[in-house]
This record gives sequence, structure tokens and C-alpha cells, in this order.
Amino acid sequence: MKLNLLKQTTILVVLALLIPTGLLSALLPSATSASPDPLALPTTPTATLHVTVDGVPLTVYHYKVVYVANPVPVVSGGVVTFNFQSMNIYVPENATEDSPIILQDNNGGWNGGTAGNSVTDGANYNGTNNKVGQALKAGYVIANVGCRSRVPGRNQDVNGNYIAHAPAQAVDVKAAIRYLRHNDAAMPGDTNRIIITGTSGGGALGVAIAASGNSPEYYRYLYQLGAAGVTCDEANGTCTSTLDDDLFGTVLYCAITDLDHMDAAYEWLYNATRAELGIYSAAQMDASRWLKVNYQAYFNGLGLNDEDGNQLTAPLFLDAIKALSEKEIEDAYVEVGPGQMAADIAALSYPDSSWYSVDAFGKGTVDMDKYLYFVVQNRALKGIPAADNVGSPLPFIPPYSLVLFRSAVPEDFECYCGSVVVLNSL
Repeated sequence: MKLNLLKQTTILVVLALLIPTGLLSALLPSATSASPDPLALPTTPTATLHVTVDGVPLTVYHYKVVYVANPVPVVSGGVVTFNFQSMNIYVPENATEDSPIILQDNNGGWNGGTAGNSVTDGANYNGTNNKVGQALKAGYVIANVGCRSRVPGRNQDVNGNYIAHAPAQAVDVKAAIRYLRHNDAAMPGDTNRIIITGTSGGGALGVAIAASGNSPEYYRYLYQLGAAGVTCDEANGTCTSTLDDDLFGTVLYCAITDLDHMDAAYEWLYNATRAELGIYSAAQMDASRWLKVNYQAYFNGLGLNDEDGNQLTAPLFLDAIKALSEKEIEDAYVEVGPGQMAADIAALSYPDSSWYSVDAFGKGTVDMDKYLYFVVQNRALKGIPAADNVGSPLPFIPPYSLVLFRSAVPEDFECYCGSVVVLNSL
């Protein structure tokens, strides 16, 4: 049976009091009998945090670890750091050996990033509608994992090598999963119940991790980093693993999985909203419409069918998104109630609730035009195009020049620049 660190320490203290020193030292492993395990969970927490959940005090043990034995030395802000391959693990005092583990990735925009801080010392969390508060109240272990970044200024190692080429982010998160399983006996939490969560590029990374669990194609990359459980025979070029890196489940939002079509999908959804805002130049709106048309043609050519076997075209896809949004409104109406929904919207900078309604029978209705306008008033839209303007030598960042763009690429170039449709502007 697995014991948490607090219980282990208590047992050792009791043994020290009851057993003669010579006999106790003979029972415990010698400090010099083997090399220290570079991937062992620290024997003491990095910090002990004191929070409240729904007003009830709760102690949370925080461990900051580097999850590989051979981390890449990243130069960030002129400083060498291993933080991009680090992980913050939060173990609430009410966690048990059966507690699920929530694995939060950091890959917004496919940019990668350092491990985030999920739990703040002294904070008061709501255990009903705050995700951290809910997890802590239920005794879940939270692990927030960093991964290598492609952002200029933090995308090179000490030798100037670029560090974030695919599949770097996926390899890093797989290594973090292996670290948790390697230390399964040393901490509460069930490593057979790891649930990954992320948004946008983080959602897409979660998809990649979930779809490739235990794939041998990643073994050599993991081995080079010194990830737990992987060995390679250089003589015959084979690698084996004693640990798994698969997942129990996913909670992923707005996953950018179709990178080739992300820009066009974004404009397909938000082109009319951009026109309503009236803040874009004619050239920018020309570019937006061009991408929108590209996406419609691409989507209609996929040959998709709905659940009834009918052809799913772009207009019907928008109807499906509307129906899903209405279902979410209905679920929220039941789960958190109309009062909390109204309070949440009232707290926003653009507190408009006219885009949805719920009738006496609990049936939700969403006005998509008003909803999209509500979204962009509370969070600014991305540029045109939404993603591929980052670091591009082409004049994608406003002011956008479609003439220059078209003159810079071959005549037979086809731009299907977009991904999944997102209902927010993350």
C-alpha cells in the first residue's frame, strides 16, 4: 500500500524511538549503497501552503521538480534555466492513494512555457465554481507542467540550438507523466487516473498526448532527456520502457489541432463580427473575407456527415455550434443557476446577457451574432490572420496588405489557413 510522505516520516520517527540505533541503521538503506535517484520526489516539500476552500482551512504540499535527468539548459532573459522542463506538484492534505491527478499543460498558441503556479499560499478558493477549489476540495492532486518554448528569446539552448521543434512539447509532457508514475509510491494520487487539461494550443497538446500514449516512437527522444523508465540499446538501435505515459482522460478546450486551417476557420467564424466592430481597414477585411471563403470551400470538401447521416456543410456546421452552445447554457442553468450566471456576466467589462435566454422549461436559445459580439467585446480578437502572423516576414500584422501577400507567393499557392472553430478569442 502506498504511503504519503507525512505518514512515512511519522513511521520513521516512531521506529527511531523504539528500535536501538544500531539495529535501525542496519534496517535502513545506506546512503552510499547506491547512486541517488535524480528523478526521486524530494523528501520534503518545496513549500507548505495554507489555503481555505469554502472557508475551511486546508494544507497543500508543493513540490517543484525537474522531471527529466538531462534537462535542456534554456537561455531565457539572458539567464540559463531548466524551468521549461519543470513541474509544480500540489498535494492537498485530504488526498489519498486513490485521488485522481489533474495535469495542467502550458502550451497556449503552441508557444510552450514554464510550469505555472496553480495554488497560491493564503488564497481562499470557492469549491463550487473555481476549478482549483473544486480539485482541492475533492482531494485531487494537481500537477502543472512546463514544456519547451518556440517563442523568440526563450527558444534556444546555451549553444544557440533551437529547442522546440516537434515533437518537443509532446515529449516533455510525456516525460512529466513518467515522473509521476516513477514516484507513484512516494506520494498520494493514483497515477492510473491522470487527466490532462489545457486550452487552445494546450488543448491540442493534450490531444496529441492522449492519442499517442505509450507510443515507442517517442522512446528515443525520452531517453535522450533522461526520462523515467526508458532504456535504449545503442548497438542495435532499440528502446524499451518499463513505464507508461498514457492518460486516463482529458478535459480540453478549443484544441488547435488542424494547424493548416486555423487562420481560415477563425475568419469564417469572426468575419461578420469584425465588420460589425468597424475598426479594420478595407485591406484587412478583404483578407478576412478571403480566408473565410477558403475555409468554406475546404470544409464543404471534407464530405462530413452529421449524426443523422446528412451532409454537414459549413452553414450546417454553424448551426451545430449554435446547438452545442445552447446545450451548454442549459447545463449551466441547472448546475450553477441563473443567479450565478447573471453575476458572472455582470462582472465582465461588457456585461451583456441579451445573447441568450432560457425558457420556463429550461430550453436555452443563443443568438450567435450577439454571442460572438459579446465574446470580442470582453476579449480582443486576434490579428488577421490569427496565428500565422507570428514571426512572419510577410506583412500579416496590421496594416495587412493583401496585394503584397499575393505578390510574395507563387500563383498556384492555395491558402487553407485555419484550424478548429473556437467560440472565444483565446
